[in-house]
Amino acid sequence: MKIIFMGTSTFGSPAYEAILSSKNQIIATYTKQPSISGRGNLLQMSPIHNLSLKNNIKVLTPKTLKDQDIINQFKLFNADLCVVVSYGLILPKEILEGTKYGCFNIHPSKLPLWRGASPIQRTLMNNEKQSSVCIIKMNEGLDSGDIVAEENFIIDDEDDYISLHDKASSIGGSLVLDLIKKLEKNLVLYRKQDNEFATYAKKINKNECLINWNDCGEKIIAQIKALNGNLGAHFFYDNQKIKILKAHFLSKEKNKIIPGIIFDDKFSIYCADGVIIPDIVQREGKKIVNIQEFLLGFKLKVGKNINSIN
Repeated sequence: MKIIFMGTSTFGSPAYEAILSSKNQIIATYTKQPSISGRGNLLQMSPIHNLSLKNNIKVLTPKTLKDQDIINQFKLFNADLCVVVSYGLILPKEILEGTKYGCFNIHPSKLPLWRGASPIQRTLMNNEKQSSVCIIKMNEGLDSGDIVAEENFIIDDEDDYISLHDKASSIGGSLVLDLIKKLEKNLVLYRKQDNEFATYAKKINKNECLINWNDCGEKIIAQIKALNGNLGAHFFYDNQKIKILKAHFLSKEKNKIIPGIIFDDKFSIYCADGVIIPDIVQREGKKIVNIQEFLLGFKLKVGKNINSIN
């Protein structure tokens, strides 16, 4: 099959590589425009952009897909289908209907749960124990199209955003090849979503990254897991921003707890029902280190209250 691929982040890489390794052909890639970053103001291309250049595949980086010239160009590819994975632009109706079979999106949640921008983070923040990867035939709604493929998986106790991202993206790569085979044989089943049960994974707000030590340990650990690998859960110590990338929780008697107080010289911190014990941290502008290495060069005051939220 002749396939157009739309994607930007690393989440789409396994699906992209799976298609490349098959008998199918990616005839064009759509991805976000390169950005300027770094001290040298270097042009930073997306992971999917780099994959395309490596494999000599035509790359397009439109700012919008709503321009009629862009739509006409898309149709001229005469593709069999379009695979969309973590792309970032809205697809108008003419694009959705601009290939033989339509546009199909790989989404990392058990739809109709967690439609939207941050499904993996919201799944972890909600402390869920299982999730899914779904492929939907896209319509003009937000992740509301018919489900054509789904695979459930368990969320392990040690899973965080990074591990769940990699697990889900790998599953997406295998699901998309199976879908293509079924499309060729006209064996695809289309299952409508029950909109009554839809929940929305809105984009993570920076304010959600600040740890509230008044919360229970389970909620704070879930926050740390959900944000590790993207914005990062953090607190402030003497106006210094410190991210916690990994931690564990130890319950304590509630009548002895003052949330936000540093409990011991290991930087354990009281929350509502115990202590959060950081394992891996990062001071702003510094490298990621384990807590033992961090404390070698840090003056810590046991008993200090660091709670920024009252």
